[in-house]
Amino acid sequence: MRIPKIRSPRSIRSIRPARLTRIGLAALLTVLVWIRFQVSDAADSRTLDEAGAPAVAVADRVVVDGVFSEWGGAPDALRSDGAYLYVRFRLPELRTLQGGNATTRVLFDLDADPATGQVRKDDDGPMGVDLEVTFSPPNARRDGAPGTGVSVQQFTQKGPASTVGHARAGLLFAPSFAATDFELRLARRAELNQDIATLFQNAGKASFRVLVLGSDGKEIARTARVEGPMPPLDAAPTIAPTAPPQRRTDGVRVVTWNVEKEAPMKNPAPFQRILNALQPDVVLCQEWTSKPGEIEAWFKTQLPGRGTWRVHTHGELGVAIATTLPLEPLTDGSVMPARKVNGKIRPVRFVAARVDTAVGPVLFGTTHLKCCGTKDSPEDELRQLEADAINEFVRVQLGKGQPMPVVVTGDMNLVGTRNPLDQIARDLDVDGSTLTITDAYTATGAGNDTWRNDEGQFSPGRLDYVLYADAALSAAHAYVFDSAQVDGATRSRLGVEVNDSLATDHRAVLVDLVRAPPPAPQPKPILGAALRELVTTGGSPVLVNFWATWCGPCVAELPDLARVARECEARGLRFVLVSCDAPEDVEAARKLLTEKGITTASYIKGEPDEGFIPGFDPDWNGSLPTTFVFDAAGKNVAVHEGSATYQEFLEFVAPVLASK
Repeated sequence: MRIPKIRSPRSIRSIRPARLTRIGLAALLTVLVWIRFQVSDAADSRTLDEAGAPAVAVADRVVVDGVFSEWGGAPDALRSDGAYLYVRFRLPELRTLQGGNATTRVLFDLDADPATGQVRKDDDGPMGVDLEVTFSPPNARRDGAPGTGVSVQQFTQKGPASTVGHARAGLLFAPSFAATDFELRLARRAELNQDIATLFQNAGKASFRVLVLGSDGKEIARTARVEGPMPPLDAAPTIAPTAPPQRRTDGVRVVTWNVEKEAPMKNPAPFQRILNALQPDVVLCQEWTSKPGEIEAWFKTQLPGRGTWRVHTHGELGVAIATTLPLEPLTDGSVMPARKVNGKIRPVRFVAARVDTAVGPVLFGTTHLKCCGTKDSPEDELRQLEADAINEFVRVQLGKGQPMPVVVTGDMNLVGTRNPLDQIARDLDVDGSTLTITDAYTATGAGNDTWRNDEGQFSPGRLDYVLYADAALSAAHAYVFDSAQVDGATRSRLGVEVNDSLATDHRAVLVDLVRAPPPAPQPKPILGAALRELVTTGGSPVLVNFWATWCGPCVAELPDLARVARECEARGLRFVLVSCDAPEDVEAARKLLTEKGITTASYIKGEPDEGFIPGFDPDWNGSLPTTFVFDAAGKNVAVHEGSATYQEFLEFVAPVLASK
């Protein structure tokens, strides 16, 4: 008899489980027909297993973060769920979408019907364009040359095209910097013309293609037309009630935040409520140009219960470090990074200090790199010069005394290339390696955007980053806080209001840093049948979790899993963690487990899915993440497909621990 599932795969976190592939020709054809999965020679494509099917299938939910593992190997693809339409596309050369010397048009036929929308004739037949997203749209003031930003237009047969704001369309894309590969999302409940909205909300098929136009308006590149299914619209939109993570007592909580034109001085209440909710040990700010004494007075007045605040800042440059911990300034008017521009030495917007934390002394720095511009623009060149100066300054500081881990945060303004970010990070870890970029996501888990201005010409994007020395530190939690994305109950508990994050155009980014754990042992290969025997014959209750490095929900729940394992070990619970990564990714799996503080023995799938899945459980469909619970007699008492929280994991194992 099949064990009932604890909860539907469509979890409250609104991230649906990724899936392993069922092997076999029939299953492969089904995948090809329904999700247009393609295997190519792209850099991020996965190898084929022995039966010829993709070793990894595309996930059910796309996270718009500029990481493409959930797409499989297809360079151009269309996906949809009950709330959003997603596309991925590849351009022939490196480009910045919202600025540059080319216009990029993404054309959508929302019902795959050339008879609706604006008919565009093409070599592969007519396309009925219902919606068009145009990056760097032609600028009439520049004789039609590519401009900046993005526009969204909708087309019907009843009248001329009309423009829709990117916020009304629910537009989000990544990455913000120059790239060849991009992913884009539109809300199916977008505020559109009624006819277009109906097409968007109906179940059926949709298609898209991308055109790239040069500065003269002539086409210079295009993608193939790609079609995919659109399932029925969700009955109601949901917000994942993912609250900011619980503060670690064995680490240091860092918040980096661009406060937009010293807004806390003019409108303190939203900033006070958010910082009080997040409870940071160290706050690193940009665009706070007040005098040092004024910033320190603000923290002491607005957050009096957190201890004695100390602030180090260069007010005129707008960068500041505030903390309740012991602080030693490392920059001042004469000791700070600088760049030469047009023969003149100009200071870089950067401030640094040594802070004595629960993880030891840390060199904290925060910066606000030059804004605006695009790839190869003067602004982008200035960002590179600033990054060079910051990297050199930190190197000099580290050379003056005992090595310490480095954390650099700030508004990096990566709207050109990502080179400045890489340059800041270069060789600054305590082992001489590059600093690690923290992966922080919003409460809904749908993206990593940190900046938005719904009324402006640019759509949301990721501008704010936290870099840290992973040889000494580990990011236990990372979170982009947006008061509108958490549910009402969470806001009430935190003491924040729904529009508090609108006090600035940047969102607060939170990271909990703890001491780096010892390296995790390398996962051991295991066959499905052998794994089944292992967990059913040990004479003790077992929690088995299947995960993969490319599965976002899997990675997100690992800290909670590890916590449950630690707390229940004394009661006899065995914890078995099984990576479903490809064999060549075993080192990546080991490294990620180390980062998450999981140093117990674990396993990795040691055979293709066609043998592994039925060998362990013939009724399992191979979805990730999936958790099984076995009692001491080896009986499977619970199966949960999808991600879970710490409290839910405790509930899963409670019956087998009580009966032991």
